[in-house]
Amino acid sequence: KNLFSAFGNRLVLYLFIWSWLAVVFLEPLFQLGLFALGKHSGYFPINIAWISMALTVSLWFIPYARLRFPVLLALLYPFIFIVAMGVAFYSLILALAGGSQWKGRSLPGSQVRWL
Repeated sequence: KNLFSAFGNRLVLYLFIWSWLAVVFLEPLFQLGLFALGKHSGYFPINIAWISMALTVSLWFIPYARLRFPVLLALLYPFIFIVAMGVAFYSLILALAGGSQWKGRSLPGSQVRWL
């Protein structure tokens, strides 16, 4: 709920970081899906998409193995990441609307900064 405030209420920075994370983690998967459907766009090489997917899964695999979570959950990273993006943008909406809470208490509205 308070993820936006962790970024110091900086709107442009927050949107840039979450947009960039979406491109980095979801674009290769999207391109592989298009390739599987026979509608590949051509601007993103498929071999780079496969390498990116392998690196991403290994990036998620490392903390799961270290924390002794089921490592097969690393294959669910697209769904986990989409949920995290939903939480991030819900936090942004709550902050902009003045509805942020902490432990059930309403937080005073904070000033949103552009940068």
